[in-house]
Amino acid sequence: MEIDEILIEEVRQRPVIYDLGLEDYKNLRKKDFVWREVASNVHLDEAMCKKRWKGLQDCYKRCKRMELSTSGSGAETPRRKWRYLEAMSFLDNVTSTRTTIGSIPEELVVIDEESSTAAETPPSSSRVRKEDERDKFEALIDLAASSITQTCSEFCVERKGAG
Repeated sequence: MEIDEILIEEVRQRPVIYDLGLEDYKNLRKKDFVWREVASNVHLDEAMCKKRWKGLQDCYKRCKRMELSTSGSGAETPRRKWRYLEAMSFLDNVTSTRTTIGSIPEELVVIDEESSTAAETPPSSSRVRKEDERDKFEALIDLAASSITQTCSEFCVERKGAG
């Protein structure tokens, strides 16, 4: 068995290294411990194991992308099948993205200028959010411009009085 085959098998047995959906995936201490185990079993240092795994993983993803882009196109693929494609197929069944929490609230607060009360309304589209952001940005630019204009005029008045 080649070193890469051994590495693939060792990593396959330890999903905490590659499955982003696992709770322990973010646990760096646990992952470091697991990588030390892998390195010991493969008889390479930890950094080399990580580097080789990253290369194998990238190659696998590239091969899968190529496979998807050629399938259905009717084009004959002259490429030879990558030797570790089947061995790494366990990656197809894992979570490859983590859930994230956004910083933008799900509901927009719209201020009614006449009554000066805030009413929560769900966003109708992303266009509404973009327009709201653009309006806020334009207001900020206008404020900055007026501040700069005022500062320049005060500076000019001071220079006239001094000279």
